[in-house]
Amino acid sequence: MGREYERLFGALPQINAPAYLCERVLDAVSRERVRLARTRLVFSSCTALLSLFGVALAGQALAAAAISSGFLSYASLLVSDSGAVWTNGQSFAYTLLESLPGVEVMFTLALLAVLIQSLRVMIASGIEWAWAHPHTA
Repeated sequence: MGREYERLFGALPQINAPAYLCERVLDAVSRERVRLARTRLVFSSCTALLSLFGVALAGQALAAAAISSGFLSYASLLVSDSGAVWTNGQSFAYTLLESLPGVEVMFTLALLAVLIQSLRVMIASGIEWAWAHPHTA
């Protein structure tokens, strides 16, 4: 079957592409790459800014929930009376875990993950955009 293709394509007339076609295609690909990098940079910058604001709000909510649930009071025992904590370790661990504001912790961690990912994308697309636009001194 491979020979049939060779014979078929060998019989077709050869078309010579214009000399400028390759340059135009490569320029168009380069412009599209720069446009995509710029779009990613803008989008990830906006996402990073919004998630930073969200982390600040979630941190305040986490602090308020930790105070209201008594988690900070139990956690301060780790520093102030560590002997009693080691003596009653299992029951203290359960009490500490029970008073942990789980929803606020998970929400804050999720927003931190979004922030870190958007910063990673922002840095990568910024580097890609900077390589596409070299600055001459």
